[in-house]
Amino acid sequence: MCAEKIYDIYLEFSVMELWKKLLLVAVIVAAVIAAYLFWPRPQSKPELIVLTLHIEGKGSIDYNGKLRDYKPFNITLTAKPEEYWLFRYWILNGTEVIEDEELYLEVRANSTLKAVFEELPKYKLTVFLRGNGTCTLGNSTWYTRTKIEINCTPAQGWILANATLDGKSVELPVELIMDKAHSLEVFFEKIVKKEVRGKYTLRIVSNADNAIAIVNHTSYPLPYTIAVNETTLITVEGLWKLPYNGTHAWWLGWYNLTGATENETISEIFPYYKFNKTILVLNGNYTIELHYVRGLKNLPYVLKAWTLRELSPDLTKIFPKFGEKIWDCDVSIEEGYIRFYNFHKYSGWRSRFYILLEFDDGVNNATIMVWDNWPFVVKSDVYGDVVIPMRLEGQLFLELCGYDFMAYSGEKYVFSAWLEPYSGVYVTTDEHGREIVRNLTYVPVVVGLPRILECSGIPDIPYPEHGEICSCPSLKGRLGTPWNVTILPNTGHYAVYLAISFPVVDPSYEVYVRVLGVEP
Repeated sequence: MCAEKIYDIYLEFSVMELWKKLLLVAVIVAAVIAAYLFWPRPQSKPELIVLTLHIEGKGSIDYNGKLRDYKPFNITLTAKPEEYWLFRYWILNGTEVIEDEELYLEVRANSTLKAVFEELPKYKLTVFLRGNGTCTLGNSTWYTRTKIEINCTPAQGWILANATLDGKSVELPVELIMDKAHSLEVFFEKIVKKEVRGKYTLRIVSNADNAIAIVNHTSYPLPYTIAVNETTLITVEGLWKLPYNGTHAWWLGWYNLTGATENETISEIFPYYKFNKTILVLNGNYTIELHYVRGLKNLPYVLKAWTLRELSPDLTKIFPKFGEKIWDCDVSIEEGYIRFYNFHKYSGWRSRFYILLEFDDGVNNATIMVWDNWPFVVKSDVYGDVVIPMRLEGQLFLELCGYDFMAYSGEKYVFSAWLEPYSGVYVTTDEHGREIVRNLTYVPVVVGLPRILECSGIPDIPYPEHGEICSCPSLKGRLGTPWNVTILPNTGHYAVYLAISFPVVDPSYEVYVRVLGVEP
């Protein structure tokens, strides 16, 4: 059928006049050309634009965007050096140098970008030991800007005489920044024991290795012994503060005098805050110990100051409606005292602060001063301010006893708080009425607070009489949590907890706390 049609067309074309043949051929050619020109052609795929990243040294590249696309793109890149490495520059396409750590790049064609990191310089610490002793650091190499601390200890029978850093005298321990090579030279001297003879002797010692005693206006490293053949007046004075480490110092707590004469045996404690020197009639054989305790460098005698944020870090979660105002105020450690300021006004009738002062081993009594910046006395009718001497033994029982009193703004309070050894039991009940028997090994005593509330809280404990009446407020809520406190360390250290409110509410109101002295 198809062949017949083609044959018919051929016959018709063969008999067609010439001009018609030419016209038909022209139409066919025109149709072919038009089809060629206007028929849609397949699009060629665009070329992929790629930004290739390289790293020289130790570091990484953070970028915001993409590294490849079929059309030009923009990208932000940041160079991140590893510890002890420094970013130097970018190299774009092998030639262009860019020094900014953060780079905004418009990528229009294939490109390469290299981040160049350089290791920080290192400097040598050289330690020379003259004599017999050790240092916490020896010859070593440190990266630039590293902060280090060095302390040195004499061997037994030696003393630390002096030290020089880069040829200049320095006091140990010493902190330094390794911004260049340093040389530390430490001199130890052997203690030459001189035979001391005399009818009466005084031996001066200390629990601090670097202690010095000023005896009749002359300084001597300890231990030191005096011997005389006749009764002599001796004045002994210790330095109030001695170096300990980068955060703490030695603070002179008390003089401990023991000894005997022909007529009596003597054992006396002289707190430094009451007696800054000891004047002794040397008519027997005595020993004076200059007893130092550790305390913060800027806060004498206080080993650690626990703020409300540290006592109850989850307080904002427990009471979310108060938010940051739950902390009551801001706290800072100034030179020698603690400052409370910026009291929040979520409670419109009081300014309240919390602090727990932890003390070093051997301390069992602290004398504390609390004062404010208010120029006149503002009275209050609210009890609930509390002073609680305690032992840090981890979890605290809710019925731990302290002293409630009524605080007035514009007054200065100086009080002593201690724990007295005690052997006895008391019986109380829990919230379900079950009987609880407690064994007491010590009882709290606070002397010096005005307007103390008589015993309240759990049933009275038969405390020894101590001039002022103790109360036993529940600790529930006192340390910033409605449950027992479990974050305190189990060190056995003596501590004093203060939670005191004042009636003044004013943006400029501030309160201050200072520890005047400690006793064993």
